[in-house]
Amino acid sequence: MLCYKMPERIDTTTAPEVEMQLHKIIAKKPEKIMLDFDATEYISSVGLRITLVASKMVNAYGGELHLKNMSDFVLSAFRIARFDKILNIH
Repeated sequence: MLCYKMPERIDTTTAPEVEMQLHKIIAKKPEKIMLDFDATEYISSVGLRITLVASKMVNAYGGELHLKNMSDFVLSAFRIARFDKILNIH
């Protein structure tokens, strides 16, 4: 399983770098990818979009994307968007 540590903030400022790093990881087509949100204190809608797109890309080749260590704030953002129903959140 390949693990990527998400940054402290995922917003319009950090999104391009996060997206680029995730695309590099996904291009290798690992069987499982774990996104570690332990350091993430804030996520905007652009961060939610990046995560959803990454999940779709990984699912397209038969892989699995998992998310872990979310703060209450970050988890609530995923729940409000109802992404907790379609993503693997641990």
